[in-house]
Amino acid sequence: MSPSRLVSRLTEAGEHGLTAENFEQAVQDYSEALRIKSTLLPPSSRALASVHYQLATVLEFTPAGRDAALRHVQQALAGFQARLAELSKPTSAVDEITKLSDKERESEKKDAEGLIEDLQIKIEELKQAPVGGEVDIVKEGVNHLLGGGLSAFGVPTTSTETDSGPVNDLTSMVKKKKKPAAAPTTTPAPVDVKVENGEKRKAEEADGADAKKAKVE
Repeated sequence: MSPSRLVSRLTEAGEHGLTAENFEQAVQDYSEALRIKSTLLPPSSRALASVHYQLATVLEFTPAGRDAALRHVQQALAGFQARLAELSKPTSAVDEITKLSDKERESEKKDAEGLIEDLQIKIEELKQAPVGGEVDIVKEGVNHLLGGGLSAFGVPTTSTETDSGPVNDLTSMVKKKKKPAAAPTTTPAPVDVKVENGEKRKAEEADGADAKKAKVE
């Protein structure tokens, strides 16, 4: 099996582990996919940065995985910064970038700048202690960094060894804080009152009788 095909299967297995909430297995699959991709792609590869982010997302679900998640988001950030640097060069050493038209290069530079800002926000959030000691679950996914689909957890469903396709916004990958649930409202039960003959009547009836009595007096 070719390395690229193996990486594809590993990332698919990682996604399956995530959706099945088998986070430890997903971490293993994404880690192995990342190890292989690191030998195939340059540091400025968007595909490589994508796997770093996928792995970071899964690590947030594991015990004591927050620090490791932070490291991988930082590596994803470094990858996009390297990508932006290559895109900004008049002549890039990356073969794939040399094939881009001026319009495509400018469009990708803009996207990369936005991703860098999003990842910087994510890093600052990971540096903070989680509220209540719990890791917030990412509820809203975004488009795959490489233009693929999404799983229910917002993790890309496809993998590729190339860097073609648009770079999409990661803003909604930033953790969402849960709003406190509103306290339930209850309607007080009608209060019964006693009358002289020992029978009970509703409070509303008692009020009506009092009003009539006041008129007579």
